[in-house]
Amino acid sequence: MAHWVYKCNALRREYQSASGDWDEVFAQTKSIEWGSTAWTPELKKTRSGDKVLAYQTDRNELVGMVRVVRKDQHRGYTSIVVRPMEELRAKVRPLKKASRRIAKIPALQQGPVHTLYEISASDFWHLVEASRAGNITSLNTALADLGGAESGGGFGSLQENRRVEEAAIRFVRDYFERYGWSVRDVSKTRCHFDLDCARGANKLHIEVKGTRGAAQQFIMTYAEAQTWRRDTYFVVAVVTSALRAPRLFQFRGPPSIAEVEMKPIAFMCVKRK
Repeated sequence: MAHWVYKCNALRREYQSASGDWDEVFAQTKSIEWGSTAWTPELKKTRSGDKVLAYQTDRNELVGMVRVVRKDQHRGYTSIVVRPMEELRAKVRPLKKASRRIAKIPALQQGPVHTLYEISASDFWHLVEASRAGNITSLNTALADLGGAESGGGFGSLQENRRVEEAAIRFVRDYFERYGWSVRDVSKTRCHFDLDCARGANKLHIEVKGTRGAAQQFIMTYAEAQTWRRDTYFVVAVVTSALRAPRLFQFRGPPSIAEVEMKPIAFMCVKRK
């Protein structure tokens, strides 16, 4: 498995063979075709399973991390299909200014313009760790924290749980509105998610889960779990420490349900006939 920095620019400059905005990828919960050897021959070097840092050069922003799901063969060219893994939303110049190691990464230095830059695994993960904002972290870290000592969500008093939930919804709403999403609160309806989000032709159905502590554990109803399994646009947004130091974790689309372990905490008992 290789690691890459994949640069996109949406300004359509003369030297560009193609243009695009990584926000289109991170507006998805599913895999999306993103690039072709027809106009970017160097993409042929990628392989399924490779991890890629999505760099939007016209905003000087590491938008996030994606995985190459597969490569589709066409007559005369190959397209690559990627799936969003994690949003980072980190500006590159401050990262380089703060870290001599990051400033020396060849993919981030000035020079001949390319689209794809191979990067060592150690530099890749160092850059990911440095890029993670206070409200975003990896799903792997979230899962590793499941056994933490601090209490999670849904086990406090009714009043405190309501405060946690309201703070979490507010935090998630502000986050998505900051990145251009139109957000509508549908938590009082029976659609089994809290926020209906749209940005152009893209949409997300976000179920918000807030916790008092840092542990990544939350209660999900049967109806919500079924929606997670079936709804292509479904996102579980988990906000930990919602009342004091909120951090956001995103589980995007039906495939991400495999990344959590569901443990029963209650049963409906009906007398047998």
